Amino acid sequence: MLFKAFISIISNSLVSDHASMAKLLQAVAFLCSYDLLLCFPDLKGFSSSNLKYCKRFYLFTKLQLVNRSLTNCNHPFPFS
Repeated sequence: MLFKAFISIISNSLVSDHASMAKLLQAVAFLCSYDLLLCFPDLKGFSSSNLKYCKRFYLFTKLQLVNRSLTNCNHPFPFS
């Protein structure tokens, strides 16, 4: 809904500095949160800050799984 429209606007514009990118990502998190609240009105936990924490948790666990799989690898080059 709103999120898809906002992404199309972002793809047509260029972000030049770090401060603009931070504001842009904050707006994306807010719109994503709002869109999820509209789609699932009976559920809770879709605040923009909670979505940021969910993303951090996902990235952390993804990194941990990759590190664990690399350390448990018996052969240094599994495709050779």
